Amino acid sequence: MVADPQAFAAWLAQAPSSADWIEARLSFLDTLGCIAAGARAPALPVLRQMGMSRAVLSAVAGHFDDFDDSELIGSTHPSTVLISALIELDLEKPMTLGQALDAYEAGLAAIEFIGAGLGYDHYARGFHASATVGIFGAAAACARVLKLDSDRIAVALSLAASQAAGLKVQFGSDAKGLQLGFAAEAGLRSARLAQAGLSASDRAVDIFLKLYGVNRTAAVPQSLTIPPGRIYRKLWPCCHYAHRLLQVCQGLDLPPDRIRRIDLQMPAPFLKVIEIQDPRTASAAKFSLRWCIAAMLTGGELCVTDFETRLHDPDLRVLMSRIDLLALSVRDGIADLSPEAPDRITITCDDGHVIAETAAHVPGSTALPIAMGQLVTKYRGNLALAKGASNRSGDLLRGAADLPFRSLIPEPKV
Repeated sequence: MVADPQAFAAWLAQAPSSADWIEARLSFLDTLGCIAAGARAPALPVLRQMGMSRAVLSAVAGHFDDFDDSELIGSTHPSTVLISALIELDLEKPMTLGQALDAYEAGLAAIEFIGAGLGYDHYARGFHASATVGIFGAAAACARVLKLDSDRIAVALSLAASQAAGLKVQFGSDAKGLQLGFAAEAGLRSARLAQAGLSASDRAVDIFLKLYGVNRTAAVPQSLTIPPGRIYRKLWPCCHYAHRLLQVCQGLDLPPDRIRRIDLQMPAPFLKVIEIQDPRTASAAKFSLRWCIAAMLTGGELCVTDFETRLHDPDLRVLMSRIDLLALSVRDGIADLSPEAPDRITITCDDGHVIAETAAHVPGSTALPIAMGQLVTKYRGNLALAKGASNRSGDLLRGAADLPFRSLIPEPKV
């Protein structure tokens, strides 16, 4: 059976809240830290002057370093879109931490439902799924806060279908983060319009799935609870497709001047996203597999500031010149970052010694879990990039559900 949007709306209207929100709390910690760090984004003063909404400003900040989390069912950056929409909604309808966490889970459920219906083909064809799919999540999350019934939720999703837009060709530019902001803003708008009683076609979501994807089977969820390993939180501030090989390179103790040649093999649809050969900006470097691998091997780590301070580092660029990329063919219908389609790295040293490794799993998956301590360290590091930001990690991870959500957004607020 293909996706049934009406059944999903009926389920979401009555689905009970989770008991613990463990994964949702981790997502809030991670994403609010990214929003705080991204408040330094050069585009933000221009956007403020133009009167952009808080949802757009928050999403642009949260996605600025490409350090925000991902999920693989819809191939999206879910938390930046969802939390940015909730930050905007909170301005007119203040909510508690518990309400925000519950809404986040509802939004993620919608993203996964729509993403499953579209299939990975949607992303592979060039759509920026964080925007085209994320808008449904923002609509569902805001509808949950507004306590819309199933008919009104269905209208909100229908209106989201009419506004879904975003292209991968924008990667490496300011437009990439803006697309997440537009999705957050439009998702909230869809929920507000549905609340106001406006009508929309009950066929719009189904038509959207057929036009934008392959209309695969998408089952209505059984629970709002997010299982461990569903959200992939990042250890490095760059495109997630580089992370399997970065994990391998981080474990190598190899002086870069000993490296004669590096061959990187990656499934073709994944490599297509990060094949920029000669990045000239920090944003472009985040989508250059060659740059990211060379940066890790010459620096031993890959932190936020590396993309700004080491962009044209001579040693890094020399190593880049020794890296070749090879796109691997994969079967049709492959899932995003599937372990069935691993990456491979082969390093030939100056003495002829060869190091060959295969990387099938992404850090943050159930096979390679990230410890809570690592996320707290990341959060604190992000706050260090934001002047005056306050540390609320304890409240985000263990705070009572009745805490005001607004009080947990680190300063400076964008």
